[in-house]
Amino acid sequence: MELGAAVLHAHSWFSLLQGVVSPQRLAETAATRGIQSMALTDTDGLWGIYPFAQQAVRCGIQPIAGLQWRVHTLLGVDRVLLLALNETGYRTLLSITSRSWKQDPQCPVGEAVWIAGAAGVVLLIGGRGTVLFETVARGSMEVARVTLDQWRACAPQGGLFGELNPAYGAGEQRRVRRWAAFCQEAGIPLVATADATLLRRDELQVSRALAAIDSPAENAMDGYPRIVPGGLPHPQAMQRLFAERPDALRNAVALAEQADWQLPHHAVRMPRFASSPAEEASLLREACAQGVQARYGLQPPEQVTQRLNYELSIIVQMGFCGYFLIVADVIHFCRQAGIAVGPGRGSAAGSLVAYVLGITQIDPLAYNLLFERFLNPERVSLPDIDVDLSDRRRDEVIAYIQQRYGPEKVAQIVTFGTFGARQALRDAGRVLHLPSQAIDAGAGRIPRRSGVSLHGLLQSQGGLREALLRLGGQSWIDLALQLEGLPRHLSVHAAGIVLAPMPLVEETPLWWTPDGRQVTQYPMEVLEQLGLLKIDFLGLRTLSLIEDCIAEVSRTMGTRIVPEHFPTDDEATYALIAEGDTDGVFQLESEGMRQFLRQLKPVSLADLVAALALFRPGPSEQIDRFLRVRQGVESPHYPHPALEPILRETGGVLVYQEQVMQIAAQMAGFRMGEADLLRRAIGHKDAAALAQQAERFQNGARAQGIPEAQIQAIWELILRFANYGFNKAHATAYAQLSYQTAYLKAHWPAAFYAALCNSFARDKGRLQQYLTRVLRLGLPLFPPRAKSGAVHFRVEGEGIRYGLAAIKGVGRQQAEAVVAAAAESADFPAFLRAAAGQGVSAHTIEILIKSGSLDDFGDRQTLLDSLLLSYHEASLEAQEERGGQLSLFEPPQLPKLPSSSDHSRPIDLREETVLLGFPFSALQLVLTVHGSDVRTQKQLQTMLATHPGHMPVLLRRGEEPAEGALPTRVGEVSLSGELWEMLKQLYGSDGVQLQIGRGR
Repeated sequence: MELGAAVLHAHSWFSLLQGVVSPQRLAETAATRGIQSMALTDTDGLWGIYPFAQQAVRCGIQPIAGLQWRVHTLLGVDRVLLLALNETGYRTLLSITSRSWKQDPQCPVGEAVWIAGAAGVVLLIGGRGTVLFETVARGSMEVARVTLDQWRACAPQGGLFGELNPAYGAGEQRRVRRWAAFCQEAGIPLVATADATLLRRDELQVSRALAAIDSPAENAMDGYPRIVPGGLPHPQAMQRLFAERPDALRNAVALAEQADWQLPHHAVRMPRFASSPAEEASLLREACAQGVQARYGLQPPEQVTQRLNYELSIIVQMGFCGYFLIVADVIHFCRQAGIAVGPGRGSAAGSLVAYVLGITQIDPLAYNLLFERFLNPERVSLPDIDVDLSDRRRDEVIAYIQQRYGPEKVAQIVTFGTFGARQALRDAGRVLHLPSQAIDAGAGRIPRRSGVSLHGLLQSQGGLREALLRLGGQSWIDLALQLEGLPRHLSVHAAGIVLAPMPLVEETPLWWTPDGRQVTQYPMEVLEQLGLLKIDFLGLRTLSLIEDCIAEVSRTMGTRIVPEHFPTDDEATYALIAEGDTDGVFQLESEGMRQFLRQLKPVSLADLVAALALFRPGPSEQIDRFLRVRQGVESPHYPHPALEPILRETGGVLVYQEQVMQIAAQMAGFRMGEADLLRRAIGHKDAAALAQQAERFQNGARAQGIPEAQIQAIWELILRFANYGFNKAHATAYAQLSYQTAYLKAHWPAAFYAALCNSFARDKGRLQQYLTRVLRLGLPLFPPRAKSGAVHFRVEGEGIRYGLAAIKGVGRQQAEAVVAAAAESADFPAFLRAAAGQGVSAHTIEILIKSGSLDDFGDRQTLLDSLLLSYHEASLEAQEERGGQLSLFEPPQLPKLPSSSDHSRPIDLREETVLLGFPFSALQLVLTVHGSDVRTQKQLQTMLATHPGHMPVLLRRGEEPAEGALPTRVGEVSLSGELWEMLKQLYGSDGVQLQIGRGR
């Protein structure tokens, strides 16, 4: 190997806030520069080693697994490079980085003694910026020698080297020479490294910016010492940089030539549910036999028996019996524990085995769903059963799986949070020292939605570039664009867990979150390549909503309802959906979907399935045609009569992926497994695979005697389908969930809205929207009251009581303490003592007073005055009572509250709106309406409580409302002084006339 052709110290962007390039690009660039062997040494983990090694092998480079590891030494926390020369060394790295994270999730610092006796690894100490290097550079040789002795005692035999970095400038050269002399005197071989974190000079700015983001120092942007011009050097450059120490280059090459690590790759390794595959197969067949009887009775139809036997034969053949049993076991635990589980998700809803085991609630025969869309015997791959469950109780499920199968075999999966458009602008602005007002103004122009790209916005919105140039200049834009998309922090996959038949640390490095969760360092795609089983358990807010709604119905009516037992032909439910009255209804809440539903007017679950499959960005053209057929404006069109049975349910429109598979089977003689391969080629738009499939399809169709023109028309139809095709099994499962939430809303609206408000208690915008809807439905809405005992929104009589925990600044624990204190208190002084004893803060009580939650104890101003005077004394009394201590002196008497309203404080509707999202006191005003139109008065009371800031509108005499604000005048109201003062607070007008219109 040529001198300089081995790079043993390089960082990808998985060295968070250090590296700027992907592992793959690092390997590709190294190959173009003539580098023959390369180690990826990311900081604190092996996050990127797998994709790096894959790309390195493709490019003809020998990959070396490495780690920049923080470790306790006699000098304090220092860093060292660990390089794995073989499989044993690689497993040492897995163990060391995992142990470090487990020991201290906040700062994964390990112990040097962990290396003692380890084989297959070498240590490189003393690189630029390490404590040991700086100690030697300062001339503190005795201290450095003691530390060196510590490393000698821990390092493998012959595995300790001194890292030698390039020196730039005379001052740095003196320091590097001193280090080299120290190593030579100690008999430690030197190894030349580059410490590459970038590839091009134009990446220097963003690299320095990352360091500044990571550093609290104000001048970090100006003085980042690790970054040197050139980044990843060519071998010839390495020879020039280390001309004085060719031995260091030779040692680097010698180490690289010893490296014999091969990228790990394994076949699927399923965790065991029983002791052997044969036992698992027997258990699965037995469980399915019981499930079939439960679903279809003692004499199931022949079609069911045939389908079940077919599916079982494939599952047994592919070795996935244990997988089905494991998932069924978890679902059974959820149901036993009362944890809401969805009816199914993804293609697994097409499996009859999954249905009879209780994994899904979808009968695939009833909906014509295909097993091969889920598990294809023509393409061996991991099965993928995804499970939706209550978002509040996902941790319980993971804990059960760990207890059942061993905590060392179960982990969650890492993801990497990246710089989004807004974050990139903010961080770039800060490191460039732009004024905070300019940063806020620029970032505020970026839409708050996922997937927004700054690059795309700059191309599509000309005004954005001009605004950013005016606020911060071109350098701000350039730096933000370079930051966008780079990994910024570690995160945890929202759904995925991995379950292995062996301790996971044998196959993947692990990290621990600060709250104690065990997570893989390898992301999902790497785990799949390692043959490890991933299962998605996604916490779904809708399932918690359903849980809460069912609990409210049970509490108030004594009736336990089961969503799986809801009739699927309920007229009230479909009427609600057809009207677009779908706020809070799963997947049907957007305005665009509401409009679609009003046109479609669904009357069956099949209609909902089609609506979910069609209402997406791609198939808008198909939506129009689907509706025209549905409304009788257009007749369904079938390119061939044999397609009518397949496309009849969707009016001749190709909607589902399963329909493509059926067409291939019907028209071209494909087996279903082959048809799924065609479906995959279409979905992935794989040109080579599509060309092969096109020939196969056309030849098969010709063999069936189909005319050439029809063959081409059908094939063109299939190709166009690639832009919008959807998985029918998934749409069917989610349509069930949509229907269940709509059914709850149609039949138990108060319980539904109480649960919905609890779900969005912290989103005041959504909360206001739902409370407004409650009023428009004519349901009474009661303000928060500590005496009511309502910690959360709940049904009270025929209406809904606002929950204390939803008040801004309160929360569940404080609300529970307040309710307990109020229940035992006859007056406010007693409440203060009890609340202080429960640990409720004075600030929380102030919020409760201003929100009206303590109105049962007196008027708000008096309560506030008493709070300021008496909370401290009440707290002291509570402490004495808790400690069982008696004071030598009489305890101070809390003042009695005045009974008159002389000290009353005008109610502030704005305060209520901020704290509650809603001006409740406006509902309680006594209004005098000209005439005796009770309907008008009710409308007025409703509108006073809806859309604060928009309705009603206050006008000076003679003024007209803004266009569109008040489309219909309902009445003219004379206002009492109290009402007028409150309305002025809320709407900021000094007019004397109120005009009311029906809300839009």
